[in-house]
Amino acid sequence: MALRPTEAGALVVALSPLVGWAGRNQIAHLAQHRHTVVVVDTLPPDPVPPATAWAALAMRVRAIERAAEIDHLGEMGVPVVPWRGPGTLDRVLRDVGRVATAPRGRR
Repeated sequence: MALRPTEAGALVVALSPLVGWAGRNQIAHLAQHRHTVVVVDTLPPDPVPPATAWAALAMRVRAIERAAEIDHLGEMGVPVVPWRGPGTLDRVLRDVGRVATAPRGRR
């Protein structure tokens, strides 16, 4: 995932299948530096059926690991939205907009 420098507080929409550590690390880095980050999960919902029982087990383990990684991003305040076509981002962008325009207390 190649990143360009962004202004502080920028909204970053990342399109990613979230299968490699490099992309997740970049997303976490952006969130830790106070950018508003939304991830669109582009991994297709129906994977290719595994050819063997071992492949099925490996896919299951990887799916559990991936779910934990997505949960970790959520704990960091990064919503991960599965891509399901037009309208996918409507709700999350509306919510992000509300947070951005909400009054903030003193720091």
